[in-house]
Amino acid sequence: MPTVSEWQRALSQAYHLNLQSTQELCNDVSSRKRAKELQTGRQRYRAKDLTPWPSPHGRRDTVEVRPIDILHSLGRITTPPITELIDLSSTWAEIRYLWAFRPNLQSRWIPSLRLNDSVKLLDFHQKTLLSDELGVGFAAYYMTRFERATDPVDVFLARRSAQVQLRGTSRRSLPDYIFRGRRPDQYFIVECKGTQGTSSSAINQLVRAAEQVVTVGLHSPAITTHLVIGSLLSGSISLLIADPEENEEPPILSEWSTDDLSLFALAKKLSYTGDYAGASRLLSGLVEEKSDLEFADHEPDIRKTARDVFQGATEIRRTPDGRELRMFRGMTKIALSMAESAPIEEAASQETLDDRERPFVLESDLYGDSALVRSISPDGSLFEVEVR
Repeated sequence: MPTVSEWQRALSQAYHLNLQSTQELCNDVSSRKRAKELQTGRQRYRAKDLTPWPSPHGRRDTVEVRPIDILHSLGRITTPPITELIDLSSTWAEIRYLWAFRPNLQSRWIPSLRLNDSVKLLDFHQKTLLSDELGVGFAAYYMTRFERATDPVDVFLARRSAQVQLRGTSRRSLPDYIFRGRRPDQYFIVECKGTQGTSSSAINQLVRAAEQVVTVGLHSPAITTHLVIGSLLSGSISLLIADPEENEEPPILSEWSTDDLSLFALAKKLSYTGDYAGASRLLSGLVEEKSDLEFADHEPDIRKTARDVFQGATEIRRTPDGRELRMFRGMTKIALSMAESAPIEEAASQETLDDRERPFVLESDLYGDSALVRSISPDGSLFEVEVR
């Protein structure tokens, strides 16, 4: 069983992650899409070929990432803005996938990020769920770090909202998330995929993603960019990214106003900190009630770090070998108060960094028989693991 120092190293050490958005990748997806249309005899709409992102040159490089930051992104994105407890996402995804990555405990060189070998032993359904959720987590990490995007909103909530229009009945035709960009009125609509199969399987997923991601419309003055992000999880993990803009008007199944997006984004922040009552009150009348759950007012846990003060919630678990895991996730008071008192556009306009990337911050400590690892996101959220 791992020691606390091995836990610390496994979560905080840097690993290599491949990013790929090339014309070659886009050509492969477009060719597969045309072949699919010829085989089925159906064409959903006339779409132009996918383009690399950022256009026109795209990217192919390797970046350093840490497992603690991927887990942080996964928990942040999968937290529902309003929970009914039966939702799988109401349990912390960080707990489920804390052991998902293969640790490098021996070598000092930076290895590629890979899934733990034990993942291969999961049954088909669990492997599929893991691939789907890690695909979402990696996409969220990319959007936060490299696009400086914030305030993700779950598109599927259109089915539960009385104010967000949904046309048609197919949930599978909707993309996953809407993000707020770093520039005024900038939004990203993102479809996330993940597979432990071959690169061919990943291409097939991107074909489907390109159809889904353009079925959501945002009201003016929003300026929209569509992205599909696929995670190829077999071997060295790679992210495949493309921009499937359309030539003709695709069928819009769901429409959102920027005001609704602001409310749902804030509710998601409140839920992330454990304030389910506050999130429920915020969305009262906007989301159709599906249960009689009443949440008690939340007294937040407070975490003071070297950088800021965070308010949130704590979860405690035990590992099979008897170790205690104390996990905390929260938001800075400034991040929550800005969301409550100022438009998202105003907060975004305060950005002063010229570079595209905003990295996560690591805080880590080893004391006695305990280890502490913290991930602080550019969006003002924190995820912390303490192993005792």
